[in-house]
Amino acid sequence: MAYAGNNYLPFMLASYQAQRALLLNCLSLLELESTTADQSLIDAIRFVLKHRQSYREYLSTIKYGINLKWIPEKWRKLVIGQRSGAVTEVNRKYFELCVLTEVMQELQSGDLCVANSDQYSDYRDQLIDWATYQTQIKEYGAMLNIPTERNIFVANLKTSLSDMASRVDSAFPENAHADLDGAEIIIRKHTKDAKPAALEQIDKQLTARLPEKNILDVLVSPRDG
Repeated sequence: MAYAGNNYLPFMLASYQAQRALLLNCLSLLELESTTADQSLIDAIRFVLKHRQSYREYLSTIKYGINLKWIPEKWRKLVIGQRSGAVTEVNRKYFELCVLTEVMQELQSGDLCVANSDQYSDYRDQLIDWATYQTQIKEYGAMLNIPTERNIFVANLKTSLSDMASRVDSAFPENAHADLDGAEIIIRKHTKDAKPAALEQIDKQLTARLPEKNILDVLVSPRDG
């Protein structure tokens, strides 16, 4: 890790090379779409697929005009090297791997979707339409006891989050499961609470007093009633 500048990403290349053809085939078959106005990752995917038969170490991006601002900081040195100013080429292998990694993460976050997919479909298709929203929002707000006017809702939410942040800050010095290490928060594993002394006895009493039931009887009995 010290040799790689404390960065694990260079060690991913060896395993990626063995799976490259399969992963790029998957990328070409999936109908990936962005759920935001930002199409930069979609453009990068098209660039990768266009050059999938290339074996050059570096690929020129000059005539494609792709936006590379989305590349995470930990990938930048590997993808574009130490260059300053406008980026004109990318390291092919690292760029492919970077794109595939971002595709995975954005599918999980919902920023990318797959057309006609069950698990990775466009979440916006599951939202109610505006006509339904307008007819049901007041009843929904009354049921949850929350304001439905935009300004009041946002103001209440900001106040609630601010109060929660203040409570967390004030309790942090006594928090035995979290600590600050410079600018990073370290979360410690929570120690399992000991079982109450009477719990085992109560479990024995319940087992002794409750009659045995077959799972099929449990499922069927409500229908018989």
